[in-house]
Amino acid sequence: MPRLTPSLLSRPLPLLVRVACFLAAAVASLPSPAAAQTPPPPPPAKLRFLFIDENPGGYALKVGEHYRTVSSTPYAISPVVTPPAPGPLELYRVSPLPSPETGQPVRVKILALSPPASLRAALVIVTPRRPDPGSPAPVSWEVEYIDDAPSAYPAGSLRVINRAPGPLAAQFGAHQIQLEAGRTTVVRPQPDRRNRVFTKIAALSGSGWQLINDSITVLRPDHRVTGLFFHSASGMRHFYTAEELREMGGAPPPTHVWLTYSDAP
Repeated sequence: MPRLTPSLLSRPLPLLVRVACFLAAAVASLPSPAAAQTPPPPPPAKLRFLFIDENPGGYALKVGEHYRTVSSTPYAISPVVTPPAPGPLELYRVSPLPSPETGQPVRVKILALSPPASLRAALVIVTPRRPDPGSPAPVSWEVEYIDDAPSAYPAGSLRVINRAPGPLAAQFGAHQIQLEAGRTTVVRPQPDRRNRVFTKIAALSGSGWQLINDSITVLRPDHRVTGLFFHSASGMRHFYTAEELREMGGAPPPTHVWLTYSDAP
């Protein structure tokens, strides 16, 4: 019988093969660099809504097969609304009176809005733009997003938004500003020891500046305040009852309105 003389490398060869197979399997199970670096999708933005609309009624978002009330009336700041997921939002206008046939609210879709992906929180101003008299075009809806990022609108500041057709003049304590139509600015007034800022707001009319608001704004160090200035052509008629309108002798005159709300950044 011939004598076998295995080489020095013949014995460890099976072990090397097993180690190589193990390493290959381990590398294959690792996630690819692209998959490991893919960030999760951003959460939906936190939104407040303001509807600058002269008609009475409410507004709702459609979530699945259900409707979520956003605001029960125009010219009012809504609570914070957080959509269930990123993506387009269907917005409906709700009639102030139910349907006489069904007794249910009458909802009409007015628009689908898609907040920018970069927004984490925002004030959303929705305004109807009606066509010229006699035009067959439907009402269109304009959407404006005002970013609530603390970097631009920090605690202790007061943001002034002018959406009236003319300028406003304002005094916050010793701080005075004049703001043109369509502009937004942020100021840092100095409150007193009780966090009060004495506030005056004036609108420019044909006879000069007219004071429309003389009040006290509470500005806490850990909060911020937004003030919105706008003009209601109907004189905020939707806030009056039929009896109040009769006592007034008809529709109220057009008016300027100063509306504020406070939140923590």
